[in-house]
Formats: sequence, C-alpha cells, structure tokens
Amino acid sequence: MQITQKIQTEFLPFHRNFSSKELAGFVWDILPKSLHLDLILEALTHRSFSHESKSNLADNERLEFLGDSILQLIITEELFKRHKGVNEGKLSKLRSHLVNENTLCLLAQNLELHKYILLGNGELKGQGQSKPSILANTFEAILGAIYLEKGLDESRKFILVQYKALEKNQGQDFFSLESMLEFDAKSRLQELSQKVFGELPEYKSRELKDGQFEVQCLLGGKLQAKKVGPSKKQLMQDLAKQIIEEQKLS
Repeated sequence: MQITQKIQTEFLPFHRNFSSKELAGFVWDILPKSLHLDLILEALTHRSFSHESKSNLADNERLEFLGDSILQLIITEELFKRHKGVNEGKLSKLRSHLVNENTLCLLAQNLELHKYILLGNGELKGQGQSKPSILANTFEAILGAIYLEKGLDESRKFILVQYKALEKNQGQDFFSLESMLEFDAKSRLQELSQKVFGELPEYKSRELKDGQFEVQCLLGGKLQAKKVGPSKKQLMQDLAKQIIEEQKLS
C-alpha cells in the first residue's frame, strides 16, 4: 500500500486521467518488482511536461538514451544466439526491424503506456500520447530505468517477455528472417528504382491535422502511391512495400 500512497502524492496531482490503483497495477504487474518510484516517474515524463509544469520531475530523455543502448545490446545478443551462420549484414537488418520506431510503438501500446505518459498541454491537445515517436521513446526510457535498478539480466528478461507477448498478439515471429524481408522493402525499392529509373525514389510529406502525415512516393518523377498515418517513417516503408507488390518489381 505504501507505493500507492506515494503515487497519490507524487504523481497523480500532475495526471488526473487515471486512478492510483491503475498506476499501482502497472508498477506491480508489469514492471520488475522494487523499482524506485522516482525512476518510474522520470521514465514516464515527456520533456513537454517538464517545461510546462512547476514540478521537479526530470524528463525521460536521459533514460531513453540509456534504454536505447541496452535494447540494442539485448537484441544483438539474442539474434546472435538464434541465427547461427547468418551473416552480419542480415543480422543488422533484422535488428533494425526489431528496434525501429514502429515496433517499439507496438510494444508500448501492448503495455498501454499511453495511459501513463506525462505530457504538456500542447502535446495533449495534439494527441501526443498516440504519437509513435513518444510511445517508442517512453518504452526505451522504461527499459533504461529497469537497467539502472535491476541490471542487465532483469532488463533482458523484461524485453524478451514483451516481444513474446507482442508476437502472440500480432501473430508474427519478429525474430524470423522473413520479418526482416518485409521491413527491408524501402531498401529494396531504392535498388529497383536505381536500376529501372537511374535514380532513387522521392518521398514527399506534409503534416495534416491531429498529428497525421501524408506521404507520397514518386519514381522517375511520377507519383506512384500515397498514404496517411501518424509516422512518416512507417508510411515510407508501407509505400515501398505496396509499390513493389503492385508494380511487381523484382
């Protein structure tokens, strides 16, 4: 009950969208036991909140920086163990798929991190809790906090459990070489465009309302396809995959 009381006094005054019981459940049921509350709060605090509030909460960018490095290490080690005989180039591409913004966003959504992120008013109005970049960065910050308190073994356990849960929900083996091929669509389209048109694909983007973007892909100066969504990076990947499939470029 002590942690719930601390949450009520140190966290909820700044964030009234959920109850202390909900956050206590997140801390006790999802995260490794005995994490210090100040680290959890730091991991959940976006810089927009730190700038706008009068609290002394540090933002999560330092923890995100640490978590990014720990995630790279854990995933690299896991791929090295799982894919014996696979060359460095393929392992690197598969790792990029596993730690890209879209995948980390899915991991964050699986944990329902959007419920707990502390955002400034501007980000809240712009639906910042749904932005892939903010979700992905917060997930990395959580990992950074776990590493500081519990070390590498607990961090590894946490990460692999989260990927396993995501694979179950998505019906996809994220560590397979097949998933790498799907992720690599943008790189493949670059190769094909240079071969056919003698130039790289051109991507044009513009920001729409509510944090959405429209991205267009042109080949040889001609519009091939366009998509709308919250992540420009993911839209480019989706467009590349669509164009390869529709044009049957191979």
